[in-house]
Amino acid sequence: ETYCRETAGMENWDPSCEAYICCTFGCEVLGGDRTDCLELRGQARFERLVDARADMYALGITQEQRCVLEKCYAYCARASFDTCREMQFVQKCTDSNPTLYGCDVKCNAAVEQARPVLYLAAVAAATLSVCGRLSGT
Repeated sequence: ETYCRETAGMENWDPSCEAYICCTFGCEVLGGDRTDCLELRGQARFERLVDARADMYALGITQEQRCVLEKCYAYCARASFDTCREMQFVQKCTDSNPTLYGCDVKCNAAVEQARPVLYLAAVAAATLSVCGRLSGT
């Protein structure tokens, strides 16, 4: 998340960062409108992201709002990131210790959901390998 925010001013912004950050702008807690994120480019986009974050925290943020924000971030991470970045997000989310402020965000839901798919892919690859050897190919 930090990398995505810090690089938002780049002309060739990482597509998964754009997907993640713009997804978060679509969450009600951040205004519910992705338009600026999707249309602005370079420094203008970076400044909009900085301003949006400052505006949100300037008025103070309740524990309930923080929880909703974490849920937004978790949803967008699952929707936008590959496994490596998603796991980095899970670590950050978990380290924030959301249970301390009564938040039931599922930081690792996407990683847990990905495991059966990875398992099935490994089984399929092993099966194909064994079948190929048995058939002599």
